[in-house]
Amino acid sequence: MNNSIWISLHSLSADSMITGDLDGNGQDEVIIDFGEPYNFWIRMNNSSWVPFLQSAEFIVIGDLDGNDKDDVIISFNGTFVGIWAFLNNNSWIKLHNKSAQRMVTGNIDGLPSLMALTNSVTKLPAELQNTASLPKD
Repeated sequence: MNNSIWISLHSLSADSMITGDLDGNGQDEVIIDFGEPYNFWIRMNNSSWVPFLQSAEFIVIGDLDGNDKDDVIISFNGTFVGIWAFLNNNSWIKLHNKSAQRMVTGNIDGLPSLMALTNSVTKLPAELQNTASLPKD
């Protein structure tokens, strides 16, 4: 693919999809959620389909451990409730006991970081609360 021709990856429509270099070879893989009953699959190096996992609530990609390989971060409800990371394309670790409504990855503080919005309500200390009013247009 060279951005000049549209190709069909699969005849099924995707519920969602993300891309990232999971194996560190410089080429992004495509992770697609086809929904029930097909769930998540990975298109590895634009050549083969690999079954990945059952449907999740939310999924993002980012290099959490700084090894130049993207890791998959997934928020689950149900049996495996919580936020899980699939590191280096081979191992699972649980990051949080609650599922997320939204997640984002990035270099937040000079290190690879994950931020997640969970259903927990946390009151900020008074000095951190935003009490400003927006100016009128």
